[in-house]
Amino acid sequence: MKYAFVYITVATVIFQTGSIITYSTPSNVSALWFSSDQRILGTMISTTSATLGAALDYFVTPFLVKIRIGFKGQEFHGNMPVILYGELVIQSIIAILLTIYFPAAPKIPPSYSENYKREQSKEQNKFVVLLLYSGIQSGASQSYNDNATYLLTYLEYSQTTGGIVSSIITVSAVIGGIILPLIMRILVKKDKFVYFVSFLLMDLALSALGTVILGLNSGLCYSLFFETAAEIAFPVPEDVSGTVLTFANNFMYFIDMLVYGLVGAEWTTFIALVSTVVSTVFIPFSKVSFKRSALEDQERAKEQNSQSTLGNSLSEASTLHNISNV
Repeated sequence: MKYAFVYITVATVIFQTGSIITYSTPSNVSALWFSSDQRILGTMISTTSATLGAALDYFVTPFLVKIRIGFKGQEFHGNMPVILYGELVIQSIIAILLTIYFPAAPKIPPSYSENYKREQSKEQNKFVVLLLYSGIQSGASQSYNDNATYLLTYLEYSQTTGGIVSSIITVSAVIGGIILPLIMRILVKKDKFVYFVSFLLMDLALSALGTVILGLNSGLCYSLFFETAAEIAFPVPEDVSGTVLTFANNFMYFIDMLVYGLVGAEWTTFIALVSTVVSTVFIPFSKVSFKRSALEDQERAKEQNSQSTLGNSLSEASTLHNISNV
């Protein structure tokens, strides 16, 4: 395909730039449409939907590229137009549908931070540390998983095998995201512990070439990053904290991909391992506050007290009424 390299490069730049905004929506969606006890579930659904789409793309692409439409009698090296223009059509349809129908806001947002104006976070150090270890870990693990097809091709496996393996790795990330709400129901407000254990497992996975375990744990942590960022950055709105977090992740992803390209396939696993180990070291020195949850708990307690007081008043009034009738 003529100008394929330019097409892919420009499309990737536009996609990664736009993702800084679009990938920040999970925190905002969960804050607007889910109650506080279901918020991690909402974030998980938003983040894993994109990962599931990537898994499907990894699985289908090696088969679609073999379609010989438009290459009769020509030397065939793969049908890139089917992939690139097919992606363009699908993305355009989705963008149009989202533009036509996307519920802007519910009548009563359950997240109290949506009612605050944008203001500077009072706990910048905690947020910066979160950006560091989330960006380093996400950039290293995601870029490594995205390079799985190339690494297998370098080891002389077929591109189809590489695509299927990448699909399996990405599905494992989806599974990790799905089990996160179940884990956090047991480990309430134990974000640091979850990060530390997951990061350690990713370190072991890279050292033993266990990319499925790497994908599982990277998917598990990714959704939780947005919720932790929203808690630490409160009262900054969730879409702002999500945007900053996504920018950090994308920036480190770019750095890792650049380094992988410079050092070659032989050093890719080692570089990824060093990055994940560094992010693991940050965890014990990090601090996580739950300011948003604390405020919501206070508001919930006030509502329960007011309802209880109202109920007691009605009960007393009913008793007095019965006594007067007697």
